[in-house]
Amino acid sequence: MEKKNTFLKFYLLVISIVATLGIVGSFGWLAYSSLNHLLISDEEYVQGRYYWNYDNCSTEISTYPERVDTNGNSYTDYNTTPTITKPTEEEIALCEEKALADATKERNYEFKQALITEITWLLVFVILFVTHFPFFLRQNKEKN
Repeated sequence: MEKKNTFLKFYLLVISIVATLGIVGSFGWLAYSSLNHLLISDEEYVQGRYYWNYDNCSTEISTYPERVDTNGNSYTDYNTTPTITKPTEEEIALCEEKALADATKERNYEFKQALITEITWLLVFVILFVTHFPFFLRQNKEKN
């Protein structure tokens, strides 16, 4: 009986420790994500992480002509010289505005997804702790 009790106490202790570490880690990650979202502006986020969206806005565009074969199927003719066009200032401004809006939407989605994940793990660890630690204390009291 003593061996069974020792194993049970060890199990309850290990689960309680893991749950405590999980709670601390979840709170830490939750705080990190929240501060990251609050302190870094959308413009800083986009320019730091999605700078290539802005670079693509001023890039010259190469287009190849569309051809129709004898069967009426349309295809792009890559054997010809492409037409190269440079975007106007207005097109660049619209593109950059769209890039900022798209990146902001993606950032908000990622933040919400991170919150859902972190809160879920936090709840899992809290449930583990609440369901195991009181039993560990009870087992310790019974022996002492």
